[in-house]
Amino acid sequence: MLVVYLIQKQRADLFVHRRCALWCPEVYQDHKGALRNVQKAVASASKLKCAHCNRTGASIACKAPSCGKISHL
Repeated sequence: MLVVYLIQKQRADLFVHRRCALWCPEVYQDHKGALRNVQKAVASASKLKCAHCNRTGASIACKAPSCGKISHL
């Protein structure tokens, strides 16, 4: 089942997929199942470029110690 979360921003609404958000290192679920730190993850990803497509919005870092590449989910 696809669950989409609405995040209130200053000028526009932002929709994110729950499963995608949970892949971001800053995001976690609280004891009631609500996602936390989603806005922080979106803000961080908006500054990072994907190593594959060179567009901003990347949030998943390679786990190899010497790699340092960041990608989209």
